[in-house]
Amino acid sequence: MISPEVLTDSPSAMRMRRRRASALGKRASGAIVTQFLNAGGSLILQAIAARVLGADGYGGFAICLSCLLVATAFHTGFVGDAFTVFDRQDPRLRGALTTAMYASTFTAATVATITVASLVDIGAGGAALYFLCVSLWLLEESGRRVLAARLEFWQLVANDGTYVAASLGAVVVLRLVLGEFTLNLLLGSIAIGAATAIVVALAQLPRDERLFRRPSRAGFIEIWRFSAYRAFQISLRPLSMLLVRVMVLILVSQAAVGNLEAARLLMAPAITLVSGVGIFMVSFFAHSFRHRHRVPSELLLTVVVVGGVGAYVALALVFRAPLESLVNQRGIHVSSVALLAWGSFAAAFAAGLVAESSLVARKATKSLFRVRMIETIASLGLAWFLLANWGANAAVFGLAAGMTCGALWLLRLVAKTPIGSSIEAALAWDQAGSGRPLLLVNGGMGDRRVWDRCASRWTRERVVRVDPRGFGDTPLPDTPYKEGADLIEL
Repeated sequence: MISPEVLTDSPSAMRMRRRRASALGKRASGAIVTQFLNAGGSLILQAIAARVLGADGYGGFAICLSCLLVATAFHTGFVGDAFTVFDRQDPRLRGALTTAMYASTFTAATVATITVASLVDIGAGGAALYFLCVSLWLLEESGRRVLAARLEFWQLVANDGTYVAASLGAVVVLRLVLGEFTLNLLLGSIAIGAATAIVVALAQLPRDERLFRRPSRAGFIEIWRFSAYRAFQISLRPLSMLLVRVMVLILVSQAAVGNLEAARLLMAPAITLVSGVGIFMVSFFAHSFRHRHRVPSELLLTVVVVGGVGAYVALALVFRAPLESLVNQRGIHVSSVALLAWGSFAAAFAAGLVAESSLVARKATKSLFRVRMIETIASLGLAWFLLANWGANAAVFGLAAGMTCGALWLLRLVAKTPIGSSIEAALAWDQAGSGRPLLLVNGGMGDRRVWDRCASRWTRERVVRVDPRGFGDTPLPDTPYKEGADLIEL
């Protein structure tokens, strides 16, 4: 069904479109500001780590952050996108969402802690602190995702501002108390910032949005069917980056990881821009598809985002010398090749982001997972080959090449996936003419071609012909569905 206002150019429709464009601009700017604010605090912490801990210590800190990002990606895919796509006010789903949130937090924090303890010498106390840090971070991320699902991005700015202020303040206080900078000091500062932001999120959210419900299995299967593929799919990219760091750690050294991460740190604003757009895009597409609003083409949005990333990469290469002074301390050195490698990574990341967000909003997570899995395997294989023959920087180029191919595949997939259902269960339909919509459905035999001879008689209507489930070009879905519900949606 198409909203009436998009079928006319009346003054009221034009005013409505202008209001929507204005609201869209405000929300998009809020999403980007909050991502830059959040990443700005992380950038300062990482710059401190690079300057104080040195190449070897910063390499260990980078492994810790990389595992945290994998845990966050898994949690976001399993819980955060479910908050956006599903009805959070549905009594049947609220308990299931609570179950998913706590289960995902514990599982991701446990796996991340075991991984870090096996790669970095942090000791038992450091492992316990890291588990607490990851758990608080993921619970904070849950609150952020509810705010994003409500499209309250400027509330998200306030929440992230609180996190940045609290974590950086904790760095100063803990430095005065402990007398030196250590890895545990930085992890403790992150935990304090996350705990403070959780308290602020509880104050920002209405009571009916706070997920303090008794965990329940009712509705959990529905969430699992959507979230399982999405959680593993969204984890693939940070997981591939973690594996590349581990490759460098094994084949070269922990100090080489530190140098590689220093270059990524200088490209962080570009990657942050893309991440901020991603947070907005999933909510934007889900809201627009749900209310049948017209949206720009995914290809056009992709060109805009990639263009923004390319502009920053060009500036970073021009002003490389002053940027290097931020991290060039205690054995850390950043080369132009390393900057270009991470710039190509950011551009490839941007190229697939819009299509990925659109597919999530269309609930095509199974198809998206397949593309990302093949892309990840190919990228890691190429990265390993380039690392073994040309060094650490070449491995990042390998990741970027695989991601670019995956982005082109996703854009092609978007064009084939209808709104509101996955590509495996898409309705086949066509339309002709203009005017009032007239829906033609066969009576249980044949397909939409049975209307070929008589469809031309309706000259004043927009004739829509549909193949129902199991007829013509429309397959039967592999999950339960309500007969006729998809026709109503159409």
